Amino acid sequence: MIMIKYYTRFIQYLAKRYIARHKPIIIGVTGSAGKSSAVIAIGAVLTQMFSDKRVYYPSRQLNGELGMPLTIFEVEYFGPTLEYVLTTLWKIIIKFLSPSKPYDIIVLEYGVDRVGEMDLLVGIARPDYAVITNIDTVHFGNPDITRAQKSKLITAAKHR
Repeated sequence: MIMIKYYTRFIQYLAKRYIARHKPIIIGVTGSAGKSSAVIAIGAVLTQMFSDKRVYYPSRQLNGELGMPLTIFEVEYFGPTLEYVLTTLWKIIIKFLSPSKPYDIIVLEYGVDRVGEMDLLVGIARPDYAVITNIDTVHFGNPDITRAQKSKLITAAKHR
């Protein structure tokens, strides 16, 4: 468990630096339900609208404090085995060291299930634009807490 904690922090650090270096346009999506479908729909529309741009949106959603940074490196699956952790880490380091820009636009899912997690995620990849699908009590048991946590994505967005 300790190894995953340090692995997660390291991947977060690399993801933040990767985003800062390549400066893609970031579309952030959050909400209590419908995030994955919204990411796919937004990504498909952007791909059609901006055929001259490289748009990345994952077909399999990973979100949260490990999943979103993995998505930044175009990793769409995470297996909790030592072999998978090491293989994924190696692939991420290779991508991180590559000078080529991977995409011009990325659509990310900001899934949060604890107070403060959105602050961490927007600290890694501050969105240019933000979308909230809906607000429910599913994660925090209180719609006011859910609204406060999810709305941090909107307030963090560069363009409102």
